Formats: sequence, C-alpha cells, structure tokens
Amino acid sequence: KDKMALLYLLTAFTTSSLALAEQSPQYWWRYPDSDCGYDDVPGSCQGQSPDGCKATCLNTTGCGGFNYPHGILKKKDCIQHIKPEGSVDLYVLESTPQPPPALPEWGALWPIPQEYTFTHNGVIQVSPQFKITSSSTSARLARGIQRYVSIINPQSNDMNRKVLGVQLLNLDVQVKSSDETLARNTSYNYTLQVTSTPLSATITSDSIYGALYGMETFSQLIMNGTINASDVSVHDWPSYPHRSFMADTGRRFWPVDTVKATLDAMSYNKLNILHLHISDNCRFAVESKVYPKLTERLTGVLAGFYTHEDVQDIVAYAGDRGIRVIPEADFPGHAQGFQGLSGSGINFCNTEGTDAFAEMSGDNETIATIIAIYSELASIFPDMELFIGADETAPSGNCTIKDYARIESAVSEHIIHDLGRVVGGWEEYAFETQVAGTTSSNIVNTWHYHTQFEATAHGFHTVASNDSHFYLVYGGGYPSYWVDIASGMNSSQKSLLLGGSVSAWGDEYCYISYCIHPDKYPAAHALFPPSADALFHKSILGVAFPRAAVGGGSFWNYNSSISGSSSKIGITVDKLTQRLTERGVPACPAECHCDAASRCGTPYANETKQTQPLEELLSLSDRYKKKHQ
Repeated sequence: KDKMALLYLLTAFTTSSLALAEQSPQYWWRYPDSDCGYDDVPGSCQGQSPDGCKATCLNTTGCGGFNYPHGILKKKDCIQHIKPEGSVDLYVLESTPQPPPALPEWGALWPIPQEYTFTHNGVIQVSPQFKITSSSTSARLARGIQRYVSIINPQSNDMNRKVLGVQLLNLDVQVKSSDETLARNTSYNYTLQVTSTPLSATITSDSIYGALYGMETFSQLIMNGTINASDVSVHDWPSYPHRSFMADTGRRFWPVDTVKATLDAMSYNKLNILHLHISDNCRFAVESKVYPKLTERLTGVLAGFYTHEDVQDIVAYAGDRGIRVIPEADFPGHAQGFQGLSGSGINFCNTEGTDAFAEMSGDNETIATIIAIYSELASIFPDMELFIGADETAPSGNCTIKDYARIESAVSEHIIHDLGRVVGGWEEYAFETQVAGTTSSNIVNTWHYHTQFEATAHGFHTVASNDSHFYLVYGGGYPSYWVDIASGMNSSQKSLLLGGSVSAWGDEYCYISYCIHPDKYPAAHALFPPSADALFHKSILGVAFPRAAVGGGSFWNYNSSISGSSSKIGITVDKLTQRLTERGVPACPAECHCDAASRCGTPYANETKQTQPLEELLSLSDRYKKKHQ
C-alpha cells in the first residue's frame, strides 16, 4: 500500500510538473510588417485587439502566433517561415522576452535627415535646468523655443535617472534672418551640432523655420533625458518645398482643437502645408460675411463652421509651427456645400444644389458670386495659393464641360491677375477642362486618373496626391506611404514636381447626402454628429498618424535603399508613434490597426452617446429621400 501511495504521489507530482511546464511564462514577440505565409491553424481572431488575439491563440490547440490585423492563427513553427509583408504584423510565442530592437543608423530621427553622423564614445545627459537661447528678434521663434523647452525638460527632470557627470545646459540657436514670412521659397535648412568635447549644442539656419526644424530634430535625439551618442552632426533640408496634409472639413467638420492637434503632429514630422478642403457634400465650412446664407443651414447634426476669428487663430497657430494654410472651396463639382446660395447668387446644373453630385452653372451670376467668395477667402487666408478644387465634373443637366471651363477660367484669372495669387486645382482642371496653365501661377494636384509623371511631362507644376499611396482613410499599412514620387522622372520633370500631399477625406464619416453609397451608412457614420467630436478627434488622428508621418518622410528625404517594410522603418515608426502619443497626439498605437470606425479592434460606435435613430438620421439625406419617395 505504501508503495502504491508513493507511486501515486510521484505520478501526481510528475503530472503537476508537466502542467506547470506547459504554463511556464510565455512571451509574445512582435515582428512588424512580417508574416509566415500559409502556416495556419483553424480559427481566427479577426476584428479583435492584439490582446484579444493573444488570448484566442493561447486557447487554440496548436497555435503559436497570429498576424494582425487579419487575425489568422499560425502554427508553432511559423517563425521558421517568416518573410516581409507590409500589410500585417506577426506575433509569435517564445519562452524568453523579446530583446529591444536596435535603432537604425539614424537613431529615432524622423524624417531621416539628408546628412548625419553619430559618434558613440559615450552619452550626453541633458540638465534639468536646460534652456534654449537665441539672439533672434523673432517672437515666433521665441514661442517655438518655449514649446521645445517644455517638451525636453520633463525628460531631464526624471528623478529616477542616474546622473552621469557633466550635463548639457544650453542649446544655442543662430539664424541668419528673423523674417517671419512663409512662402513656397522659405528655407527650412538647418545644421545641428552636438559635441561632448567641448560640451555644446548649436543650431544654425537661414530662417527661423529651419531653426524650428532643428529644435525638433534635437528633441528627437533625447530619450529619458539622455542623448545616446557622444557627438552628433546633422545637416538637413527638404527634397521638396510642398509637403502637405489635406483635411476634408467640407464633409465631417474638424473642430479647431482637432485642427491644432493635426498641426502639432505635422510640425513634429516636418509637414509644412495644411490644405483645408472647406466645402463639399455637407457644408461650406468657413463663415462668409458677404454671403451669410452659406452657413445659416449648418445647425443640429450639420453644425460646424469656422468664424473669421477661428481662421485667424488657425493660421497663426500654423505659422508658429512653420506651416502654411491653403483653403479650397471646391467647385464647380462637389458643390452641395454652396446650396445655401441656390437661387441667390449660385445656379446649379441639375438640382437646387441638394444632390450629392451638385454642379454649378457657368453663367455670369454664378461666376460673380464665386469670385466674390474667393476675394473674401483671400482677405482671411494670407497664403499666396488659393485652391479651386475643380475635380470630378461631368456633363449634367443643361451644363457641359465648356460651362465648367468657363467658370474655372474666370475664377482662375481673378485669382492670378486681380488677387495676385497662385491657383491650385485637382488634375481635372488641367486634363479635362484644360484651364490650368503651365506657368508658376498654376499648380496641379494629381490624384487618380493622371499621375505626377504625366502632369510634369505636360509642363505643369505638380503636387503628387496619389490615392493609391497617400489617401489616409482608405490606406493600408504605413509601408505604402514610403514611396519615391519622382521615380523615373527626367531632370526637367523633377524641376516641376513641387512635392506631395497626404489626404484625410471624410467619406467614411459623412452620411448626409453621402456621395458614394446614398442608401447605406459609411463605416464611421456614428462619429458624424457634433456630439461625437471627441471620438472623431481620436479617430481621424489615429487614421492619419503615423501614416501621414511616413508620407511626409517620403517628401522630405526618400531613400531607395530602404524598404518601407524594413525593420528599420518599422522601429523608427514605432518610436515616432510613441513620441506623438507622449506629446498628446492620439496616434494609432504601434501594436494596433486603426481605421475611421475602430481603434485596436474596438469600434468607436460603442462609445457614442447617439440617441437619434440611425434611420431618422439617414432620412436627412436629400438624395436618400429622392431615391425612396
């Protein structure tokens, strides 16, 4: 009996030991932009957060990992078949913690500087009393210095940081000119030198805006109050003068705080133009004191427009960050936002402007009204460029392409000759109505049917806004935003390529006269009402960043030797995402997938307090009414 009891105890101990071994600590290793082919097991965690996928895998026999966000479960030998894959991250189970990834040769800097050297013979600590000094008389630069001191000093004041000898006390900023003018030819060049012997840090630049970029680069060198190098030299400049972010405020309104958070994120990634798309299906988003009816209807679920004071605030906030603001009141197509003036200054081709594809007539009354509206916009937007839109027009009602060409031509002439500004427009005004000229007074944004390669070959000054690469709401993983926009161009074409633009369209939020699917809701319709402003803020910034930052990196300094799906880019993007989050921008977390409707597998709709029945909201769409009457 004793032997039997002992045998029972030994068996129980062995079984218990095996169970404990099976439950021994397991660690998740993440491989950005990677997968392991078709090494799958039955089951899926699609639609779940990374933590949800981890739990599903642990409860699935034979599962050793998964890809995210696709949610395909993988076998335990998956790691043996790993390969680059830009659309997903691979998670696998290991028995030890994943070591921190080594930073690439440019450290955590983004965009990648044009020229840089790091010497690693020690580290430099930043003093808790750190300050930035300059002899410049620019008040704008002085405010920038205050911002960057407030970004840097919290790291230096970490009480748990071990003090290592002498600490860097000062960054000296030297600028050749204190002029605060922002224009296409503004210099953003800068040189940053940090040395340990003697201990010093200096930025030199042509302009205050180059100095702002130099301070941003300096702030990115610091991790936990320490520069992980003994000497750093950066000489940097943009490859293109036009590095823009397009915000569609004509569909879903962007509150001023959301615009400012976007401007902050842009400045941290050296994007220098905010393209405000102020009119489209849902609204004309800027107050008009000449035509107050433009915004009178914007109440209730449609509420939201910028006063002249809001515009001045946004322009000043952007200018402090080296960012120009360019308005676009889209016409003659996408003209539903002008419906408040239907029959009172603007005539439409097909309806009274309530149809989602409303298009304007080219008659004299309508032309005079649009000219007056652009004159008013020019009085509150100081930038030299005014964007007229002019996309997606087609013969409609009693209007032909010639009618559209007539109004586009008249307004363009007014902008160039009367206002002394530059005209920008989508590709259609160059290739369909053929209004755009090939002088520097015209800029063509290519987006779908025509490319920057075609436009520059025709002699147009061009901005690349390719929907296949730079549309944020519909975009894939960030590797698709790392692209050479001048690939294969000759020198003449390259001289006409001004740069690129990433675009944050609002189609996925807008269900009022929704332009693509009028009889169903877009994915993020729950975030359209003003009551969802806070969630929209998280949604649009999570969609935009870090994707827009990667696109901005392409416009600043594309390097063909570095793949967008490489671990080097992945590590850098993880760092810039962390940096954005620490600075208050709700970027999409490194281990997550974010789209307009959800973040990390959790739908934003779960958090809305929308009480109005969705069927009632949809009935507000005039197109829906027309279709179902």
